[in-house]
Amino acid sequence: MNAVLAPARTPALAHFPDSIADLPQPHRVLLALVVAHRDAAGGVIPWHQLLNNAVVAISSPDLLPAARSLVDSNNILRTVKSVVGDLLDYDLLTATDEGLDLSARADQARHGWNGEFTELTQGAKEVLAHARE
Repeated sequence: MNAVLAPARTPALAHFPDSIADLPQPHRVLLALVVAHRDAAGGVIPWHQLLNNAVVAISSPDLLPAARSLVDSNNILRTVKSVVGDLLDYDLLTATDEGLDLSARADQARHGWNGEFTELTQGAKEVLAHARE
């Protein structure tokens, strides 16, 4: 495919982030959706549920305005897959047969990700509540 016509791709991570601010916005949003699910349901989030929650978040910008960052060339699935790939590659998420979860390293680092990440997680929890309605 011609490079000019290739779809835009969310920038890949260079390393495990020292702070949440080191992550691109789409990565922060998906991590917040995983954390919100984990906090609410106490377990891994199935892939289809993460995608559904991302669509609900984009469709309800008042709940999680940052979710608009997941819209990349109008292909949400491609963006979510790309971002999840980055998060898996850099040990922020782990994949199991049941779905996705925070890695042990990310779970430990999460407690230092105050401020914006706390706000994103709260917005993600509102998205989960809205998705259940």
